[in-house]
Amino acid sequence: MKKKIAILGIENTHAWGFAQLISEGKFPDLEIVGVYGTERELKEFDALLRTGKPRQTLEDLTKPVFVIDATIKSYESGKTVEIGAL
Repeated sequence: MKKKIAILGIENTHAWGFAQLISEGKFPDLEIVGVYGTERELKEFDALLRTGKPRQTLEDLTKPVFVIDATIKSYESGKTVEIGAL
């Protein structure tokens, strides 16, 4: 039996990422049975669940991580650190 989940607050990339993984069948024991968000977000989210097409690519989601990492390393070392993988 599948575990049924509802996602409350779909305005962040985490919710979109989890929904994409579930819709791609990466977690076959989970089923999304409800979501809560704005009307525009709900339309886009519904399209993601039906088509499996992400709103953002993996590259879009990882860019901020590299920027934050470089910023922290620059601050800690006192030297400019290049942003990796961009």
